[in-house]
Amino acid sequence: MTPSPAHAAAVDTLDGIAAACVFLSNLLLRPEAGARLAETLDADTARQWPLRGNSDITAGVQVLLDALAAEVPAADLEADYDRLFVGPGPMLACPYESVHRSREGLTFEAETLQVRMSYAAFGLRAPAFNKEPDDHLGL
Repeated sequence: MTPSPAHAAAVDTLDGIAAACVFLSNLLLRPEAGARLAETLDADTARQWPLRGNSDITAGVQVLLDALAAEVPAADLEADYDRLFVGPGPMLACPYESVHRSREGLTFEAETLQVRMSYAAFGLRAPAFNKEPDDHLGL
């Protein structure tokens, strides 16, 4: 049975979303990923971003292209990652959902456990179970 054009389009869209999520997850979870990406990703490949049709996506691809053209040193990229997601000091872009949704702004609150239960419903578990919060944006 040949899939309908609508089915094929839906599959292509889901494949594009999955590819974008894997790409972004890698950048969010690994401090060295930005530097490695800057060394290996070329502008032609970046222009093939798997999602299309939205001005925000087009703008995001342009930001990626501009970053590649800037040729920022690896140490600067890792320092940016630390400022955003690690510290010292307050994280500029805390990657944990619970920090943004809980009243106290803490991790391992009810919001983290809700994410944990969602994973469990699909037979999944966060890789650093009970060591790092399950609700990291990269996961």
